[in-house]
Amino acid sequence: MPMPEIAYKQQLKLLHRVNPDKAWTEIQKICKANDGLASAQAIVDRARPKRSPLHRAFQWDDAKAAEAHRREQARSLITNFELVFENGEVVPAMVNVRVNKKRGYMQTQDAVNDGDLRKQVLKQALAQLLGLEARFKSLSELAGVFQEVHTVARTQGVEKAA
Repeated sequence: MPMPEIAYKQQLKLLHRVNPDKAWTEIQKICKANDGLASAQAIVDRARPKRSPLHRAFQWDDAKAAEAHRREQARSLITNFELVFENGEVVPAMVNVRVNKKRGYMQTQDAVNDGDLRKQVLKQALAQLLGLEARFKSLSELAGVFQEVHTVARTQGVEKAA
């Protein structure tokens, strides 16, 4: 089986402002030096020098980075609440939705009971599942699962995730 080529998503250049080829080379160097592993800390350490091809991918202003980290902590906090029903079913207590051009978390029950928001949540879920397919495509055991996801996605008008 031939070795696949490395590719990157467009957002890599847009959000992280790095040269994808140089960034990949740096990450491969980290792996080579660490028994095939690239930890998040090793990547940050390699990115610290201003001349590093990875440097621009990170926020080095501590005040801005701290605020971004706190927002990430808030997301983590809110996603750790669950609703447990009498039958034992467990669902997230809140889901992320867009209402009147604002994005935020709403109680799951409120979102799924509103027709438009329910569609929004369903489309997000399907997009995530299709993204998982891309990530786990090599696991043939999941082919049937992804076939069902595609069936539901077609009925909901959700395009395959990029």
